[in-house]
Parts: sequence; structure tokens; C-alpha cells
Amino acid sequence: VMDYNKRLLVPCVYSIIQEVNNNQVMAQKDGKWGVVSLQGKVLIPFEHEKIAGPLRYGYYKTGKEHAPGKWYWGLTDTTGQTILPPEYESVVQPYNSDFFKIKKGEKIGLADEKP
Repeated sequence: VMDYNKRLLVPCVYSIIQEVNNNQVMAQKDGKWGVVSLQGKVLIPFEHEKIAGPLRYGYYKTGKEHAPGKWYWGLTDTTGQTILPPEYESVVQPYNSDFFKIKKGEKIGLADEKP
């Protein structure tokens, strides 16, 4: 990724750069997903099978495949801390809410953003 002055912001060490948002880059390296800042700091370590986001307040959904095409989701923040382990069929942050709607099996619940 280069800026408008053609300065290199993110080195060519990633297989995929998925998205750049708020100076954060979702990328894949060595087959695993993580997030880095445009300053090169690793925000979420490259240890996740899948990553989606960003959600509000710097949260990212991190996924783990449990069967072909079936994913369990969790949450990780930009300090690399796991907020929710990847054991939910869905994790959704409803609009205007600090809570997350989670689904596990046939049950639906709410999770707070604090670990």
C-alpha cells in the first residue's frame, strides 16, 4: 500500500490485503490472517484462519473453520486480546449497541464487549 506521495506504507510481505480502514490493514501472511497499522505495528497477530470487520471500537470478527465451509466466530480487539473465543455460529454488533448478538447452536444471546 502506498500513500498519495508514493511512499510505501505497508511492505510487500502479505499474500492478500483484504481491507484498509482507519489506518488499519486486514491482511493474510503465511496462510493466517491478522491486522497491522499503516505504521507497520501488528495489532492482531497473524494466527487466525479468517478475519472480518472492523466493527465499532476496534473489534474484529475472527473465524475458525470447524467443518468444510462452516465457521465459528469470535472477537479480537486491536491489542490482540481475545474478547470472545471463536465458538459462535454468528457474532453481530447491532446498530447503536455496545453488545454483541451471538448464536451457538439454536440459542441466541448477548455478550458484553469487555472480556
